[in-house]
Amino acid sequence: MDKSNAVFEKYVADYTEKFTGIQSDDWAMCTVANSTYTACPISDGTDEFVVTSYNPAAVDAEVQTFKVPPTSGSYDVSVFDMVTNSWTNAESTLLCYDFLENDADHSSYQDCNMHVKADAKAHHMTYMKVTASDKVKETSETSTNTISTSTASLVYNGQSDCGCSQFSYTDANDKTYNFKFNL
Repeated sequence: MDKSNAVFEKYVADYTEKFTGIQSDDWAMCTVANSTYTACPISDGTDEFVVTSYNPAAVDAEVQTFKVPPTSGSYDVSVFDMVTNSWTNAESTLLCYDFLENDADHSSYQDCNMHVKADAKAHHMTYMKVTASDKVKETSETSTNTISTSTASLVYNGQSDCGCSQFSYTDANDKTYNFKFNL
C-alpha cells in the first residue's frame, strides 16, 4: 500500500502543478477513513495549505469534506476552476467538536471537518486552497432541531415518555416517516 500511495502522491503533485501551477515536493495523503485531523498531514498552526481531492466514484460529488486543525476563526477556501483557469471563492462550513480518545484517561481534543461546496467530477481531482482566517463566518438562523437538504429533512421532536428520541423524516416526495429510538 505504501508503494501505491507514493505513486499516487506523485500523480497528485504532477497534476496539481500542471493544472494550477502549485509546486510542492511535500504532498502527503490523508485517507477517506481518517478519524481526526491528527491522522492527516496538516499540522496545527498551518495558515495556508492546498488540498487535492480525488473522486474515485463513477458519479459526481457536489461537496468535498476533509479534516483540518481547529482554528480560532475559520478558513477561507478557493477552488480551481478548470474552465477559466482561475481560483474562485467557494462556500464552506467548518464544523468542530470534541473528539474523545478511547484511552484510560478519556482525553479529548478538538477536531474539525471542513465542508466545501465544490464539484468533484467522477474520476477527477478537485484543487482547493485553504487559508486560515481570523473571522468567524456568520451562519444563517435555522432551527436547531432540523437538518435539511434540497430533497429531504429530519426533525428532532423531543423525548417521548419512555425517554426515546423522536424524529420525523420527510423525503423528496413529501412522505413523512415518524420514528423513535433509545440508545
